[in-house]
Amino acid sequence: MTNEIQIDVALVQQLIVAQFPQWADLLIKPVEFGGCDNRTFRLGREMSIRLPSAEEYVRQVKKEQEWLPKIAPHLPLPIPQPLAMGMPSEDYPWHWSIYKWLEGESANSLELDDAYLEIIAVQLSQFLRAFHQFDAAGAPAPGLHNWWRAAHTSVYDAETRSLIETLKDFIDVDNAISLWQRAINSQWDSEPVWVHGDVASGNLLVKDNRLAAVIDFGCMGIGDPACDLTIAWTFFRGESRNIFKANLHFDEETWARARGWAMWKALYEISELEEKSGTELAKQMQIIDAVIEEDRATRRGHSKDDDHPLGLPIEYQQMPEYFDASNVNEETEAKNAVIHRLLKEQKVRTVLDMTCGTGSQVFYLVERGYEVIGNDFSPALIDIARDKAKKMNRNITFIKGDMRHVKIGKFDAVISIFNAIGHLTKADFEVAVKNICVNLKDNGVYIWFFRNCRGASNSPSALLSLSI
Repeated sequence: MTNEIQIDVALVQQLIVAQFPQWADLLIKPVEFGGCDNRTFRLGREMSIRLPSAEEYVRQVKKEQEWLPKIAPHLPLPIPQPLAMGMPSEDYPWHWSIYKWLEGESANSLELDDAYLEIIAVQLSQFLRAFHQFDAAGAPAPGLHNWWRAAHTSVYDAETRSLIETLKDFIDVDNAISLWQRAINSQWDSEPVWVHGDVASGNLLVKDNRLAAVIDFGCMGIGDPACDLTIAWTFFRGESRNIFKANLHFDEETWARARGWAMWKALYEISELEEKSGTELAKQMQIIDAVIEEDRATRRGHSKDDDHPLGLPIEYQQMPEYFDASNVNEETEAKNAVIHRLLKEQKVRTVLDMTCGTGSQVFYLVERGYEVIGNDFSPALIDIARDKAKKMNRNITFIKGDMRHVKIGKFDAVISIFNAIGHLTKADFEVAVKNICVNLKDNGVYIWFFRNCRGASNSPSALLSLSI
């Protein structure tokens, strides 16, 4: 870093008194885990102050002030909301910001169980999908303002090869070079998308074991989203990593570049360690080992079940707005009551509605105290479900995914109602049931309803449960 200055409570108090006297009486205190690139302080109960720690970070202030208010309404989670921009002074030479305070603890400071990591993986993948889709017109391209995040991975080619050589005693050199070559040989062939640029555990705020906000957009810009995916290996693990990846619909080349970004950053972090030992070295080595092993597995190749288009009924395709009306009747109410009874008997707490439609069962079960996530193949139905949840002021997660392949977490129970499995072929039905098992805890319960199901039999209506 260059041009560092001493930033403490006394300086911040002086800046507030001089430039924002209306807040001069509010308590100012440093924020734990306040960051290195910027220093963060709390201002009263409802605001925070963020000051660049060196000149190289100053470019980010006006960028955040301009773009965050435009982007925020389109995202499913809170992000920093600028309230004011401070001006340079004799004692502090750069622009700085005041934001609305965001509740939550840094994920850096928490030990999260696998079950909570799996939920956060779903939340973060939803957030990134929304962020990547926001209109990129007029947005800043990669450059010095964000250290070339969202540029092609090869921007760090020389540095990465040098780091591999320097750290050859610590890593598998041949496989590291192979991984890196695959990363720089691939391309992002689509239009540029918005990129956060620093999706790391320190920039995730967690409250009640759920992702509450995403912060620090100083590295944002537009381009290739691969750099946003490194958290798959730096924070998630095991099933939560699989869930995060499964809910982001990128091709293998994008994941190859993401592995390249993750390895470059881990190599850089190791090179900065004064002592090449201890827990921090182990942490970075785990990241490198994970991306190398995944790259090797990808090169070996894995066969996947062929996807066949689902024979979706007409209401999915042309009349999603009438889906609720066609399913809200005495029969549905009776099914709901039976589902509730079965779940209660099995002492179920968490439920995945694998084919939720517009959320009929999800809302019914949430009202009865279950923790429920809804999934459906139809984007139109999912959009309606999300709108309903918003109007009802319900914080419910809805995901667009194919029941044959989507991986969301481990649940006490999975349900698939509204004859959803009746649209599957026998082969697809078998694939779907195997995938449902992946989303179930040991001894979990699967409850389904079918009528004339091609995958099971030409059977009359039935509501069945199975312990798996």
